[in-house]
Amino acid sequence: MMPGYRRIRPFVRLVAALSIVVALAAQVQVVSTLGTLNWANFFSYFTVESNVAAVFVLLCLEFSNDTVLHRLATRLRGPVTLYMVMTGVIYNALLAPASADVSITATWTDLIVHTFGPLLMLVDWLLAPPPQRPRVRHIPGWLAFPMVYVAYSLIRGSIANWYPYPFFNPNLDGGAGKVAIAIAVLMPAVALIALGLVKLARNPKPS
Repeated sequence: MMPGYRRIRPFVRLVAALSIVVALAAQVQVVSTLGTLNWANFFSYFTVESNVAAVFVLLCLEFSNDTVLHRLATRLRGPVTLYMVMTGVIYNALLAPASADVSITATWTDLIVHTFGPLLMLVDWLLAPPPQRPRVRHIPGWLAFPMVYVAYSLIRGSIANWYPYPFFNPNLDGGAGKVAIAIAVLMPAVALIALGLVKLARNPKPS
């Protein structure tokens, strides 16, 4: 770990976690005011799920090493970092402007959940790598949640007639074929991001 970052790490993680909480709470308030809040839909966005998980990891990593929450956060850190990077890359590449995801209308909220949060998780991963370097064999486990999420989104979408993202919606132009192509492209891309995170997690020097 970089000595300089070690000193400010707790502050950085706390500020990042609180920023995400405030951003998500602000968005709930906006949607609630508009009278369109649907909790099931809100928590069906990958953006929301990954950011909530990031808050847990960022906060609990600073707990004492012998606590259950710290150990759980340590185990989840790799996959959650992947999911946050996915959120940033997929959103900025496919879904911008802000109105395309989570019905976000405030620029600052969009910036926090789609750019600041993912970048912070990535930088934290690089500057304070995990004590035990992840291996390539861990990647399939990391990919399990995105695969389950895709299945959940398609099944729930067919029942509720609501899809969190346009590339999951077979009712749009291109139909089911376009959805299949999107999934066939996205999943290998996610696997490559995971591989990159594994390779970038250098063995840290003893602290």
